[in-house]
Amino acid sequence: MIHLNLEDWVNLDMERFKIENYLRDHPNGKFPEVTSLAKDAALRLADELKERMGFPQATGRSEMTQLIDKLGLAIDGIRAGQSGFSVRGALASEDIHPDDRVFVNWHQYDEIDQISLSDFDEYFEYIWYPSADDIDIFDSSFAWVLSVSHDGRLKVLRSDDASAQSGSPPRAGGGGQCVGPPEVA
Repeated sequence: MIHLNLEDWVNLDMERFKIENYLRDHPNGKFPEVTSLAKDAALRLADELKERMGFPQATGRSEMTQLIDKLGLAIDGIRAGQSGFSVRGALASEDIHPDDRVFVNWHQYDEIDQISLSDFDEYFEYIWYPSADDIDIFDSSFAWVLSVSHDGRLKVLRSDDASAQSGSPPRAGGGGQCVGPPEVA
């Protein structure tokens, strides 16, 4: 685990300025605990998600982010950045009940942080920056991915939908079977 001293956050996938902005606004506050996965662990997680989504084995990480965007279904009426926005609420609107901890993909599934969903919701305005961040959120079930675009649009992709649309059969036991997170650095 990573300690909460600002100096210890240098290697986080989340940009350091986001934590600095929070601490500037809340001098006596504590930014939530975030765990950054080592690159090899993030890549193993990406491979697992790719398999559970039924994407072809040869799908690269860049193609994976494009497929998730292409196949994802828009969540109408909810936008990140709106007053009262909640990731948990957006997922509930799609009848998705996530684990207590979620993964946040910052790039092409090689920069992934893990954070509690309640902290992610509470500190969302300091984690996701409009006009700058395109992120994907998922949990260890690998049954869904919530994409939040830089303009606040939301899309959700479920493993069953992805497999059907990509023409690949879903992995046996996928779509809800929980696995433990990979080793973290």
